[in-house]
Amino acid sequence: MARALQTRVVTMRALPGLLVASVIACVCASARADVVDVTGLVVATDEHDLILDLGANQGATRAEVVEIWRPIQVRHPVTGALITDRFLIGHLRLSQVRPSMSLAAPDGALTRAAKIGDVIIAHHVAVAATNPYEPTNTQPPPPQRSTREQPSQPAQESQQPVAPAVVDTDAGELTALFDSLRGADPRVRVERYEQYARMHPSSRFTHALVADARAMRMAQTATPPPPWLVSFETPERVYAGSPLHISAELRPKARGAILFVATPDRTTFENVAMHDEGNNYFGAIIPADKVERDLRVFIEVIDDAGKAQPTGDARTIEVRARPEVTLASHVLASAGVWTDFASYNVRAFNDWTFQTEGYFGARFRDTGFRAVRSGFGVYRGASGSLNDLDVLGLAGRDIGLTYGYLEAEIAFSHGVSVIGRAIVGLDEGGVEGGGQAFIRFGNDLGTNLLLGGEVLGGVGIRGIAQLEWNASKRVPIMFRSEVTNQPAGVASTQSTSGVSESQGDVGVRLIAQAGYRFTDALTIALRASYQGRTINHAGPGGGAAVSYQW
Repeated sequence: MARALQTRVVTMRALPGLLVASVIACVCASARADVVDVTGLVVATDEHDLILDLGANQGATRAEVVEIWRPIQVRHPVTGALITDRFLIGHLRLSQVRPSMSLAAPDGALTRAAKIGDVIIAHHVAVAATNPYEPTNTQPPPPQRSTREQPSQPAQESQQPVAPAVVDTDAGELTALFDSLRGADPRVRVERYEQYARMHPSSRFTHALVADARAMRMAQTATPPPPWLVSFETPERVYAGSPLHISAELRPKARGAILFVATPDRTTFENVAMHDEGNNYFGAIIPADKVERDLRVFIEVIDDAGKAQPTGDARTIEVRARPEVTLASHVLASAGVWTDFASYNVRAFNDWTFQTEGYFGARFRDTGFRAVRSGFGVYRGASGSLNDLDVLGLAGRDIGLTYGYLEAEIAFSHGVSVIGRAIVGLDEGGVEGGGQAFIRFGNDLGTNLLLGGEVLGGVGIRGIAQLEWNASKRVPIMFRSEVTNQPAGVASTQSTSGVSESQGDVGVRLIAQAGYRFTDALTIALRASYQGRTINHAGPGGGAAVSYQW
């Protein structure tokens, strides 16, 4: 009785160890098998069957149930990044299996109708060849005798040790290793895995850890394929209301690129095709009406296979309001001289004008009292009526005026101003007066149009339209037209035999002048003209001008 009770006590004491040993044995047995995922695709459909590129060569078997997944690829509406994933839509059962293909039908209901391109995943079990923890001796253990058959050996029976609990030290150390590597860099994982393999060469986990370390090391050292984009630079800020040119340099095999543009408050991007600009550069222009608020842009490169390849996150371009043009507050002074000769009758030297004028001016501001100018001039010429000159053959009457003037310009805005000039001069008859009046459309420092006229005592009148074109910084150009009866616009009070005493007839002048700014201050210009009163009473002309400003 005491011996039986002792046996029961020993058995109860050994029970926890036996339970642990049983669990470890189950774990070891389950560790013999690894699950391997074999992937395929739905490549075609045949009536009610789906044709898979998964066959016996990949381990597929008849009546096997596999998973069918739907691949999804979408463009992120804000960042523009390409997002790829897949979703399980059901299961398929293989009805026929050939070496490289198989036929399958839905095993149960599918959440989506299967189509070509769906992904097939088969979970195959690969059984390990050996287990290092299994005993190598395959002979069955000797039969054990019960305690009743050995009454004479109670001491030996009680002295035999109870089977200790099996403790899997490798599994414990591996668990501690994994816990210490949570969130660690892949390089640290590789070093620790290889260190574990060197310290535990006989562990059943060593082979798997070495393989994982090798795969991670190859992934780190593998050279990624070169990006299709070489460079893509965008400005940090631009002014509103101006077209924006965006360019990028691509790899030689790239077919093209697409520019995507959006303002921050939009959730969609507008695409603009980028055009080949040579030397692997592609560019696109964002219209001025799109450059109003901050912009977000990114590009996609079309590779040699015709597929769009993303190149990174969207970039933000700050759009600023265009500043108002303000001129310097200091006085801009100028001085110059010009001379002009015009022949109205190339057949006879009896209708001509010659005028030279010098001036000095000061410009104060852009609006209000803009500028004041003062100058002097010499006007000489000869003319008369067409009847006296062409029919009667009389000589032209000599006309001369030496004058001075004072001119002021008042600007109502940056682009509109008026000009008034008062003239006082001397001729053979005494003191003469006159004046000019103009309205200017545009700024005097840029391209502008002058419309107005002149009254010159003892000489006549003329209407003037003048365009000053300053589109080029170095080459200012001027076009001018005049309708005038000068220089004999007033009848003579003297009677001179053989000389026309009549008032001159109206003629037209066309003038073109081009200059060159040798420096920001010095400009020299030449002019050419053609004028006439009739088609048979006309001739050429020319002149020059020099100006300096500081």
